[in-house]
Amino acid sequence: MEKIDNKQIINLLCNPDLTQYLTNKDKSELCQCSKYIFFKCTQNRLQSLELFLYQLTDRRTIFSPSNYTNKEILQNQLIHISQAIEAYKNTAIRLGIGMNYNYHLVKYTTQSFINLTKLRLVYVIIPKFEFNNILSNLENLDTLWLDEIIISFNDAEENTPLALPPLLNNLFWSNCKQMHYDSAIDLHPVAFHNSLSDINFDALSPLEIPTYSIKNLKFLTSYNAELQYTQTINQLIQTNPKLTQLNTLIEALDNTTIKLISHSVNLSKLHFDNDYGESDIQVTDFLPLPYLNSIEFNIVPIHRLVYASQLIKCCVNLVNFICPWLPEIEDNLQGLITNIEHLEYLTLRNCSNSPDFITFKLVNQNLKYLEFSRFNPLKIDFKLFSSLENLKRVKIVIHAKFHRNLTEIRDYYESLTGWRVFIYEYVIQCWKE
Repeated sequence: MEKIDNKQIINLLCNPDLTQYLTNKDKSELCQCSKYIFFKCTQNRLQSLELFLYQLTDRRTIFSPSNYTNKEILQNQLIHISQAIEAYKNTAIRLGIGMNYNYHLVKYTTQSFINLTKLRLVYVIIPKFEFNNILSNLENLDTLWLDEIIISFNDAEENTPLALPPLLNNLFWSNCKQMHYDSAIDLHPVAFHNSLSDINFDALSPLEIPTYSIKNLKFLTSYNAELQYTQTINQLIQTNPKLTQLNTLIEALDNTTIKLISHSVNLSKLHFDNDYGESDIQVTDFLPLPYLNSIEFNIVPIHRLVYASQLIKCCVNLVNFICPWLPEIEDNLQGLITNIEHLEYLTLRNCSNSPDFITFKLVNQNLKYLEFSRFNPLKIDFKLFSSLENLKRVKIVIHAKFHRNLTEIRDYYESLTGWRVFIYEYVIQCWKE
């Protein structure tokens, strides 16, 4: 009976629903516990393949032009990645490729993983016809990440749109470009990829994202400052009624975006990436946004606080707020947080080098969960929020620079009264008793 119970415990520990929360180090330690655990976790462990990280030492020689011809280099590259393909071909459903990998390697690899659900392309130049062919073979693809890629085309392809999968529900693109090439250019994959070093990336036109063929998006991410993408975002919001989350830049929104969000019943989450205040804000009409219940800001310059405050006031049903903390904006931040009537989940990230903690008392009585990231764990004052009646949990994310104080940190948190504390390498979980 004891063996059966132990096996049940092991199966529970190997459950992907639990292992997804482990760090890579913890997963490695778990796999080393026994052969049974190793093989039990293998399928989940091999579901994701990031070829940017594959055998970095070998890549320096394999991908170097050296004295080989382009044909010989390509052959060596195919042999190199075939090892990874063989190891992952029966399990991988998520693939990341790019950087030193030319478009033929992308094509060759994706042909070996026809059941991919996620494809991430990073810093690679691909002819448009090859890009469309690659995607047409991935019938199960629901997530596409395009990060600093270049789509090239000739005269005949100029008006051919990108053939994005119709069942796509997660689209990410950031700083992607397009360029025209003439008939004189060498399209051999190695030579074409090497031409990247001669291209003025910033001088290229932004990549045109088709909007009429995508109608099933739930997650949309556009980290691009070009004004033409505001119209693209607006069109995608309009044609994708299932959209639940929009990740973008503050300056990418305009009055039309706000109006569309105000009527999008499923769009509940809005995330803003780093904003350094270099571009003008386009929004002037702040309409009620009753369906938004979660907003996240990565960085908010002090002169953007008025805009952020106006936007948050529009979200009358906001329950989740994630924002940066800086000493110079604390007064503004206090007023902003205090005025969020239905706030239940609050995350503050220390985006400064200040060793201090917040100085104001949290008074939002609906708060259930607090998270503090990158603050000195020894500076966190529980008196500022312990009296909140509905508060259930506090999570502290420990920055690596505080690891030298782990003994003091452990002593401090174990001495807290009224809290059940679990201390891990990078996280402290505090449950209110």
